[in-house]
Amino acid sequence: MRENAKMKATRVRYNVCGGAEKMQITIVDIAKELNVSHSTVSRVINNRTDRFISERTRQRVLDACRKMGYQPNTSARALVTGKTHRIGFWAPSLDIAFFQEVANTFRRLVRQSNYDLVTMEMGFEFTDSFRKGLSRSNVDGTLMYGSELGGLQDILETGFPGMAPVVNLGPLCKGRIDSVTIDLYDASRHAMEHLVQMGRQRIAHVLTDFTRNDQDDRYRAYGEVVGQAGREPEYIVVPHWSKPVVRQALCDYIRRNGCPDALFCANDTIAIGAYRGLLDLGLRVPADVALVGCDGIEDIEFLEIPLSTIAQPLDAMCRQAWQFLLRRMEKRDQAPQTAVLTANFIARRSSPLVL
Repeated sequence: MRENAKMKATRVRYNVCGGAEKMQITIVDIAKELNVSHSTVSRVINNRTDRFISERTRQRVLDACRKMGYQPNTSARALVTGKTHRIGFWAPSLDIAFFQEVANTFRRLVRQSNYDLVTMEMGFEFTDSFRKGLSRSNVDGTLMYGSELGGLQDILETGFPGMAPVVNLGPLCKGRIDSVTIDLYDASRHAMEHLVQMGRQRIAHVLTDFTRNDQDDRYRAYGEVVGQAGREPEYIVVPHWSKPVVRQALCDYIRRNGCPDALFCANDTIAIGAYRGLLDLGLRVPADVALVGCDGIEDIEFLEIPLSTIAQPLDAMCRQAWQFLLRRMEKRDQAPQTAVLTANFIARRSSPLVL
């Protein structure tokens, strides 16, 4: 059948004041336009496979939905299918560039599977109200980075009524739930050995209280390498990850204690704040201070002096976590899925072996 070439994006009705109102396109409108049953349209839109639908018909329906401006009623669809087609992404802080990049990568992936991504900030302290919020988040599944902070992982392993399937990812996510663990240890040792090879004598670790933890790969590798090199460990603990806070805290520390000749930062956001603080004090990177961050965010490549970093495998870890969650949503009772991915040290101009 030849399709109507004049597909309209919306139906129009007139209100009592004579103005035109747009009416939402429904699956009935799509079905009439294509001369197919509304159940066929519904099956295509909801990705149902219980009845055979030819690829040609499926494509016609999707094309018509796009051309006519169809917007699904998510609440009604959830009542019929039991699915919201929404995926949650929880991160400790959405102000941190790395978590923003993770969220954007997940958003692209879930959209390819016809889901929407809902981003949520969980902070660093978990209370009963947080658990209630997680149980009422109205999503089909949750991707979570950093649940080891504050003990949330124990809550996830125990489970509670209303909790959607969860896949955990990050450097410390270990346990009895689906997880993608990022191994930072080897890359952190590589970064520290690199700073030692540069001949730097006073190498400080810039971190927060959350990463000053014997279980943290960065903290552990730092302590081991400086000890083996005969250096004294030096910790600069900043109260928050935000760049302005790090900038001020580092300046205050250096004014009181003098300046280390190398800084190993727990993440790239800290490294950017440290970079700005060093410039404020008239110090040169890397001539006076070598600088290494961690995460591999895009921003650090665009500074006047690009920063060395420990790059997490962003695309690979997000794809693996999303595949785990798709499988878990399909089959709730399967065994825990786990994967371990390794980070990679990238040396740039902020820490060259030869000046």
